[in-house]
Amino acid sequence: MGKSLSLTVVAQGVETKEQAEHLRLHACDELQGFYFKRPLPVDEFTQLLRDQATEVTYIGKRLGLKTEGRMK
Repeated sequence: MGKSLSLTVVAQGVETKEQAEHLRLHACDELQGFYFKRPLPVDEFTQLLRDQATEVTYIGKRLGLKTEGRMK
């Protein structure tokens, strides 16, 4: 149905290889779930965000907005 409406079809909660293969065969655009990656512990997730933060520009800095409390 999503394809007929020109929508991106996303499957959540994929836990097995069989589920992933079935969804790919049935034109699912994106998949997510434990099969691909288990949730990270808080400290690892925090580090991941910090590592990626150097690639992100906070638009508020350019606009002169306060940025205290934001990750650097």
